[in-house]
Amino acid sequence: MRRAPSSRMADHPATVQAPAGPVYRIGRSPDPFAPPHWMYAQSDGTFGGRFDDPCGRRGVPPNRRFRVLYFATEPAGAFAEVLAHFRPDLTVLAALGSSAKSVAAVPAAWRIVRRLGVAGIDVQGSFVDIGDAKTLKLFRRILAPTALALGLPDLDLSAFSGPARLLTQEAARFVYEQRDRGGAPLYAGIRYTSRLHRTWECWAVFSDRLRLTAARVEFIAANDPGLLQAASVLGLKVS
Repeated sequence: MRRAPSSRMADHPATVQAPAGPVYRIGRSPDPFAPPHWMYAQSDGTFGGRFDDPCGRRGVPPNRRFRVLYFATEPAGAFAEVLAHFRPDLTVLAALGSSAKSVAAVPAAWRIVRRLGVAGIDVQGSFVDIGDAKTLKLFRRILAPTALALGLPDLDLSAFSGPARLLTQEAARFVYEQRDRGGAPLYAGIRYTSRLHRTWECWAVFSDRLRLTAARVEFIAANDPGLLQAASVLGLKVS
């Protein structure tokens, strides 16, 4: 890890460099690397992502907000992050009982309109390591008002892995705004671990600081190894 200098902070988050190997992303056809269009934003101005820009809630127009592309170091991690919503919710599982088996599935229609993007990433700046103790110490201080407003008893790694998206989005806005003494952005995005599997490494990249190398786009077959691995971990079938 290297620690990046900043003229705006007395202390700094822990950072890591961009991954040396390829990363994987699941996105809509034909271009899974395209930033999401603002027309698909939710009522709060975000796309529902963990590290999306929260400024839409404050009335900031889209041309002054950032968009994020989410990648994973492993194909299964990329699939799992976008497939988790197919799992039955807890009320359904509770009604089924402990002996019943879920038959939730990934529909073929979902696969048909999506693609697997594989690329190297060449970025401006390093990545803030959200799970490092140094980063957590910094965010516990600067995001204390947000955490209290959300009713969180404390701000630790579990909070950044939990359902409080406003907290993680405010962290992303803070990261995005940090610049060096010359005015250049310090960070390209955030490195984090999937909430679904502790070994899946994920990358939230600010789209305006991303350059792709050796990119390719693949159709998603029903027998794709990464898809099948993610579905198995999540307890899903693949149609």
